Amino acid sequence: MRGVTGTSDPWRTVQNGYEVLGWFEGPPWRDTKGRLRRRLRVKFWHHVVWEQAHGQIPKGCVIHHKDGNPLNNDLANLECLTNAEHTRHHMGARLRARFDGERKRCARCTTWRPVADFGRDRGDRTGLSTYCLECARTERKTRYHRLHPVPAPPRRPTFRDDGTHRCFGCGEWKPLTEFGKVRSKTGGVASLCRPCARAHWQAWYRRKRQRHFFGTPARS
Repeated sequence: MRGVTGTSDPWRTVQNGYEVLGWFEGPPWRDTKGRLRRRLRVKFWHHVVWEQAHGQIPKGCVIHHKDGNPLNNDLANLECLTNAEHTRHHMGARLRARFDGERKRCARCTTWRPVADFGRDRGDRTGLSTYCLECARTERKTRYHRLHPVPAPPRRPTFRDDGTHRCFGCGEWKPLTEFGKVRSKTGGVASLCRPCARAHWQAWYRRKRQRHFFGTPARS
């Protein structure tokens, strides 16, 4: 079979929107896992067409499609440009896609608007801002709220000047003598009054006893 010891028959296919020429080069070999490997070579077909007519492509140059269709590889549709010329050409095409002299396409809402709806921006090639004025205001508000989130509402007071404290269990205001002492809590008193704390710990003991002797009840 041809290609076992040399170059295989080339084939043409389309990859990433461009027509390419592919072939296997050199003899096959087996890797450490015993799989058969071959060296694959790929070349753009429009490069092949240009080199057949004009020879090797100069260093620092690219082959450009005049009509913008990368699949039209006719020799009349190809031209050799430097990297700088090629970049300027496509940058101009991108600029025309978002600005026509009287209107510009907003990058946020993607709608075409008159020039008067945009602010000034010297850094842009059009001299206009990327967003329209309405989208620019919305973007500034969004950025501000993202960098300065709304603070949490203040906590409700739990102590009064008359010496009462609000229980987090029943929600009633009771004198401090109705609460236990806890140094780690604010004011040195517990969050639950004595009756609520007693009911809480009794329920906790029943749940623990249930799990210890009878296992965790199945969830419905």
